[in-house]
Amino acid sequence: MNKERAVTLVEFIVAVAIFALVATGLLLTLNYTRGSMELVKIATSLEEEMQNALYTMASELRQTRNSKIAVGPVNADGVWYDTIRFSIPWDINGDGNVVSATGELEWSDQGTSNWTVTYALSGFQLLRTSGDGRNPVLASHITAVSFRRQAGTPGLVDITLTGQMTTYLNRTIQISLTNSVEMRN
Repeated sequence: MNKERAVTLVEFIVAVAIFALVATGLLLTLNYTRGSMELVKIATSLEEEMQNALYTMASELRQTRNSKIAVGPVNADGVWYDTIRFSIPWDINGDGNVVSATGELEWSDQGTSNWTVTYALSGFQLLRTSGDGRNPVLASHITAVSFRRQAGTPGLVDITLTGQMTTYLNRTIQISLTNSVEMRN
């Protein structure tokens, strides 16, 4: 005797409910994974941009000397400042060399041009301003920048840079980077 067994309505509803639970679990996992991947992507992008800005600032600060940091911003007093202004070696006499005939460095604050470099925050952009009037953006999404010199080590500049971004899922990423730069000249 060949008896076919039919699926009852209750069995069908239980099967659909189990399928719906499994599908919902998979969709939630995929959405979480997508959000996590976006979080990592944005954090990586922000950190890379901030590291490039720190590298640029450190490269120029290494060229200056303690006496060439403008008085007012970033005194050697251990206080954190949001702006730094300084001079760098610069070919003042136009001979193609930053060293004068007497063997001294020529500086961007000498002569009539006063070509000093300033790093400061404008809105959420870190700007590098110089005597040529250009203001290139070093990094965006920056919420704070701080510079400090200690009285005991005035030739060392501490830099702290903080950036923040928000993902499409309204998750906030905040990154802070620090660097200490020793002036060489």
